[in-house]
Amino acid sequence: MKKSEKERYLKDIVLYCLAFSTLLIVSGCVLLAFEVDIIDFVRLGIGLFGGELLLSCLIRLFGDVPRKAPVATKTDDAEETDGANG
Repeated sequence: MKKSEKERYLKDIVLYCLAFSTLLIVSGCVLLAFEVDIIDFVRLGIGLFGGELLLSCLIRLFGDVPRKAPVATKTDDAEETDGANG
């Protein structure tokens, strides 16, 4: 994934999380006006999306974690020489 694609993906995730959290808060306030208590559901939703936002922010701050280069493996096509034959 290219860096620009990652940036776009993170922006989309942040916007989605903020929009959904706002929707949860508004729906919680509306249902609270009708004396329906869904505060636990609102807390759960905001907690989940808040965690996703936190991970996205950490990825943006620290960038990609450098990974070790893959270890080269022998293939069956490569001929092995013992050095004597050449």
